[in-house]
Amino acid sequence: AVQVRSDDGTIIAEAAAIEVRECEGQDQDQGKLVEVKVTEEAAGRYVVAYKVEGKGKLKLQVMANGAEICNSPFTILLRVELKMESAFDTNGVFHHIGTAGGSRAFQNPHDSGDVCVTLSNLHSGHPGSLVHSNQNYGAQLLTKNQPQSWMAVDLKSFRLSPRTYCLRACTSGFTPTCWRLQGSHDGTTWTSLREHNNDQQLCAGPGTAASWTIEGREGESFRHLRILQTSAKMGWNQPLGCGGLELYGVLSQGHDNR
Repeated sequence: AVQVRSDDGTIIAEAAAIEVRECEGQDQDQGKLVEVKVTEEAAGRYVVAYKVEGKGKLKLQVMANGAEICNSPFTILLRVELKMESAFDTNGVFHHIGTAGGSRAFQNPHDSGDVCVTLSNLHSGHPGSLVHSNQNYGAQLLTKNQPQSWMAVDLKSFRLSPRTYCLRACTSGFTPTCWRLQGSHDGTTWTSLREHNNDQQLCAGPGTAASWTIEGREGESFRHLRILQTSAKMGWNQPLGCGGLELYGVLSQGHDNR
């Protein structure tokens, strides 16, 4: 039996059964009863574990002998760690979002509204091509010929603690060599996550892909990510061109989309 204790350790009740329900709305009575494993850690402390089948933000109603325990229902936020094996593989953030965690065929997450791609200005191309992770060849997405051009992704209800990212050169040949990967909580104030100066890894030709690690940002999550061109190739204000972006790290879902 599970013992319910007061702050001083006195047993005030014993529960013959612990019930946990997943509640999507306000009506907890309509929640789905889930199978749980209860393990005692110490007097009055228990770990209740179960296999999560949902996604995003869930409410859990926890009951002992038919009565809710203190602070129930609890809101939980699901997280998944996405690790890169090769650049633009199927383990990335945009592939995960586009397939709803592998439960459907890939849909471009910008076109579906799950994320939103914006640019400082648009010369040519479709913004959604930046996050179309399963294309094998770089698209042509270009900003106008202006300094400090950028391409950004709003993850909306998702947050990412980034660990690795990759870029693909676009078909036009306007390949960045000096840029920063930046993150933001609000889309206004930006934090530089990695800086590149005269980085030639994307210059082998159209469609070339390369990846980089992000260090020193463990535990910090961002809603907005962007590529900011800091200096133009050959000293002139060329457009920023990119044939694709993919991100990897710890992704959480269920945040308030504001």
